[in-house]
Amino acid sequence: MQRFNVDGLNFDFPDDWQVCKYDDWSFYRNQFSRMWNGIKSLDLLALDPNKTAWLIEVKDYRVNSRTKPSDLSEEVAHKVFDTLAAIIPAKVHATDTDEKQLVLNCINSNRILQIIYL
Repeated sequence: MQRFNVDGLNFDFPDDWQVCKYDDWSFYRNQFSRMWNGIKSLDLLALDPNKTAWLIEVKDYRVNSRTKPSDLSEEVAHKVFDTLAAIIPAKVHATDTDEKQLVLNCINSNRILQIIYL
């Protein structure tokens, strides 16, 4: 079992899933996010054994209430758009082999699903 902590919440995935904290990626932090201000990222990328790519965003407003003036759906859509926009450049420019492999597998996935954990 693989465990990922996102903002104090633990998420467990079976060992046969490929999962990463996308916003911790070297490619995202050191290359893609520096292209211009305002680029956002989803929290987790996962690929299950059936070749479904999962884009996961976590928001926990039980501890800190939402204070941003933008609509939550707009915020998440921005993160999804930016994360998807990073996948092709990561295929070419990522220097971390694990990041590059997950991107290649996501590109070759059968479908992409997005979930938001609120």
